[in-house]
Amino acid sequence: MTLPTESDSAVTRLIIVFTLLASLAGITLGFRYYCKHRYAKQLGVDDLLLGVSYLILTAAAICTAVATRHGFGQHIWTIPRVTEAITAARIVFIGGAFVFFGIALAKTSICLTLYNIARRKWQRWALVFVAASVLRGQQ
Repeated sequence: MTLPTESDSAVTRLIIVFTLLASLAGITLGFRYYCKHRYAKQLGVDDLLLGVSYLILTAAAICTAVATRHGFGQHIWTIPRVTEAITAARIVFIGGAFVFFGIALAKTSICLTLYNIARRKWQRWALVFVAASVLRGQQ
């Protein structure tokens, strides 16, 4: 059995994936705000929730990037001190809390968007039921 090396690290891939996905989400959110401002002339509560969700999820990505400085994404054998691995795990757990709240806000924003589009009463009640089920199931 061979010991893992520095080339076995997933840190570079983690940073690249988080950067690409956060950039894509930011560009998409920017287009959404641009179109809402241009055509609807106002932003709604759903847009505000989506923006807050994006900021919270960006904080989670930053937590993951900081955790990579402490050994997250590397094999445990290549981390010089155990305390670094513990610190990385703590930072990742904090980031996980950000992810939990960010995704809940994003789901709520999507449900509000669909609620505003729905015109029939049964559609709105169905959306309220789905939103409550989805958000309840996330706990």
